[in-house]
Amino acid sequence: MDETESTDTDVNLKYQWFIGDRTPSNFLEIHGATRELYWPKHEDVGRILKVECTPKLGETEYPTIFSISSPVSPGTVHPKVLKIEVCGDLLEGNIIRGHAEIAWCGGTPGKSISSWLRKRWNSSPVVIVGAEEEEYQLTLDDVDSCLVFMYTPMTEEGAKGEPQCAITDYVKAAPPSVSDVQISGDVVEGNTIRGVGKYFGGREGPSKFKWLREDKDTGELMLASSGMNEYTLTKEDVGRCLAFVYEGKSVSIASQKVKQAPPKVTNAKIIGELKEGSKISVTGIVTGGTEGASRVQWFKTSSSTFEDESYLDALSTSKIAKAFRIPLGAVGYYIVAKFTPMTPDGEAGEPVYAISERAAETLPPNLNFLTLTGDYAEGGIVTASYGYIGGHEGKSIYNWYLHEVENDSGAMVSEFSGLLQYRISKDAIGKFISVKCTPVHDDGIVGEPRTYMGQERVRPGTPRLLSLRVAGTAVEGTTLSVEKKYWGGEEGDSFYLWFRTSSSGTNIEVNDAMTSSYKLSIDDIGSFISVSCEPVRNDWARGPIVISKQVGPIVPGPPTCHSLEFQGSLIEGDCMSFVASYSGGEKGECLHEWFRVNHNGVKEKISSDGDPIGVELSIPECCEGETIVPKQRYFGGQEGDGEYVWYRSKNKLHESALLNLPSITEDVHICANTLTYKPSLEDVGAYLALYWLPIRIDGKSGNPIASVCESPVSPAFPVVSNVHAKELSSSIYLGEGEYFGGHEGSSLFSWYRETDGETITLIDGACSKTYQVVDDDYNCRLLFGYSPVRSDSVIGELRLSVPTHVILPGIPYFPVWRLLLFSVLGMGNLQRRVLEVNKKRVKVVKPGSKISFPTTKVRGTYAPPFHVSKSIS
Repeated sequence: MDETESTDTDVNLKYQWFIGDRTPSNFLEIHGATRELYWPKHEDVGRILKVECTPKLGETEYPTIFSISSPVSPGTVHPKVLKIEVCGDLLEGNIIRGHAEIAWCGGTPGKSISSWLRKRWNSSPVVIVGAEEEEYQLTLDDVDSCLVFMYTPMTEEGAKGEPQCAITDYVKAAPPSVSDVQISGDVVEGNTIRGVGKYFGGREGPSKFKWLREDKDTGELMLASSGMNEYTLTKEDVGRCLAFVYEGKSVSIASQKVKQAPPKVTNAKIIGELKEGSKISVTGIVTGGTEGASRVQWFKTSSSTFEDESYLDALSTSKIAKAFRIPLGAVGYYIVAKFTPMTPDGEAGEPVYAISERAAETLPPNLNFLTLTGDYAEGGIVTASYGYIGGHEGKSIYNWYLHEVENDSGAMVSEFSGLLQYRISKDAIGKFISVKCTPVHDDGIVGEPRTYMGQERVRPGTPRLLSLRVAGTAVEGTTLSVEKKYWGGEEGDSFYLWFRTSSSGTNIEVNDAMTSSYKLSIDDIGSFISVSCEPVRNDWARGPIVISKQVGPIVPGPPTCHSLEFQGSLIEGDCMSFVASYSGGEKGECLHEWFRVNHNGVKEKISSDGDPIGVELSIPECCEGETIVPKQRYFGGQEGDGEYVWYRSKNKLHESALLNLPSITEDVHICANTLTYKPSLEDVGAYLALYWLPIRIDGKSGNPIASVCESPVSPAFPVVSNVHAKELSSSIYLGEGEYFGGHEGSSLFSWYRETDGETITLIDGACSKTYQVVDDDYNCRLLFGYSPVRSDSVIGELRLSVPTHVILPGIPYFPVWRLLLFSVLGMGNLQRRVLEVNKKRVKVVKPGSKISFPTTKVRGTYAPPFHVSKSIS
């Protein structure tokens, strides 16, 4: 049994809790409840608790005292975080754990939501992707940062509590260490070998390296070099072993001795037809032993003479095969083969370069294959892939078609013409998809088109709801309707269920409400209404059930008399009464009048009307965006159209001030002249007041009355709508959305990348409204995330935009000679990069000379495109 000590260290107090029925008798001991505090559970609601306290001084126990509670009331069902902390040593590589103490408030403990965020000293916290457990292992990225542990309690019933967080101190780097030290590279005279190791402990600084050489006589390791992790083998190293020392922590010794110089090749030349797609090979005479698996690497160059490998563009990696098929990229260039001779035991000689006698020639434009990949379902993405041969490709033509049957001509989908990807829409369901590709050479020559037909008909998507909400006014007697966005083929007869939730949180299904609309009754007053929808496709395929947000609480409608009937005998001297059908909340003291209708049809009032009087006028709590229906009661004959004036004031007005209109100060503004009023953003934080002048149907007016709300207008919960990503240029996007819910604070923005039509990943560091496209975004779609934050730091629900079109790299085109213009007029970063890539093709000439050179196309993935002037004067 746990013991709790009092302020007197010699006295121990022992506690034991009991549970009884609704009468204070028959108490049963609660197992394990021996602490000073006890949180009632859901099954304790309505029952009585009893606690016994036994004082103990030394070894002597004193008489037990007890106390009995009143019946346990139901909890709010929404759990609360009482205490949250992070335990563990904040050192790189260690595992820390977040711990939260929860009061479940009548709910059943469920799977709560944990997340970790990283906060640097000069930036906002950033979510750590994948860190969604209570334990987290510190990494290098966490060094010199604080970690934030965010915890949101959730019950099994789905109720969420307010998220709470705990922030740590700065994470420290682990002591530096190194492991898995190795030597890479061929240990052959003249080669450069490299020592590597796996470093751990913060960010690596200027680590120290040493190379040791084995002494031929003693076998001891002597210093050969220091300061660099690379070492070039010399003649002195032949026949000896080397050792590499990394920071003095670990030593790795080469397993073999340094070998002699490799073999040599002479008379190397390229043989074969120099045309695109043709196979060529390299031959040569190898000396210095028997030739083994010699290696060949292929390059291209615009020069007919070889200067240095740095001026070559690689066409392949180094391979054993000496044959090579000329690719498209080599057309118009000279072919260079790098021949590296090898002996059977693996010794390699110096490479020799052979260059072709002429440049490679092109072929007519053609396709060697065309295919479609992807999911043939609504919402899926189908991608066309093809192989082009025949010189440099120009702007080939791509068209997509939908076919009722496989052998018909099909209907072209014009909005996807020129694109290699097609996002399947609803109108393609049940049809075949084909793509037609017409190859086009860069000089405009058009080749034979080729068509590929999809292997199956397009399937409808799994039915689901993209959105579901209840529309209508939360007033008794009105009709609520369902507003939803359905996706997944043609919708059939979807199923609806309406629910009534009381103020205590009890959910009741409205049995007779199974359509897309529901008329509010008196039973709904004070409750919240929600609806569930199970989407059903026209072939009876069903999707997941979605439950809408609740609307309410439902307020009484205006008092209305639907029918009026006489009761009693129409005989002189008898008593007449009437029965009225009423709606409009709880019935109060209704007013009625009696009339006598003469034989000529003229009505004569039997009882006289009193003066029109406003008996009651009150304003309920006011919230931004929610219509205010004041409670009013009228007396004095049949009521006519009264006069209503709504006022807004920074300070709370007295009702008497409203009745004296000239005394109203300048900070009081008129809002509306109707009975009901919906507060806007201007009203948030201000007091609302209503002025009512009751008027009888005959035009006689009574004395005005006024009412002032008890508290200022509260802001609505922050929400955002119409979230979308706007393309400012080919590489810059702007995220936008419409905010609602009080004054906006520092809302949170994020960007996501959609890779395959389903997988969406957060882009680290993208936390502003604008986003600059990077290389990782190509062939992907972007989504903009908007988390609304009110000025008082209340955070709303994250909303994502629809995906953008597929991000593709631009293809800038400009003559190479115009690059010289940028060196005169001043180049930007993009132009410098393009010039650097093409520097081997640029020939500098004096302006006005007769030397000329052809226009060259430059392909790249740089964005945005740039513009140069038309000519150089």
